[in-house]
Amino acid sequence: MLSKQGWVGVLGRMQHVAHLRVSARSATQLPEVLRSRVDRSGEGNEAFLLPNLRVLQLDQVVFTEESTFDEHQIGDITKALVGSLEERRTSRVPLKTLVLANCINLGKADFDQFQMIVQEVQWGAIVNT
Repeated sequence: MLSKQGWVGVLGRMQHVAHLRVSARSATQLPEVLRSRVDRSGEGNEAFLLPNLRVLQLDQVVFTEESTFDEHQIGDITKALVGSLEERRTSRVPLKTLVLANCINLGKADFDQFQMIVQEVQWGAIVNT
């Protein structure tokens, strides 16, 4: 599993990535990574990491603990990811499509949060642990 710095190191120069697929535990640092800004010019002009990212696919990501899911509460990963995506949207670097495939402990409340900030949300099956 990569740290935030590891993600930034790998993705920092990849300006043209439009579709990113993240699976399982790899998504833990994703909200912070999506908030990250990098200086590509060396002149102090920071821009979002992955400025052309339009599709984010999350596969088999655990969104919250089972107890939180059972109480129909929004998970911590959802809260952090919504914050990151909202920040990108208000900075004119929006995500167009979010694909949630076989995610674990993801409920309608989480889905509704994503729908408020992403143009298209595709939701696969819910898998409970």
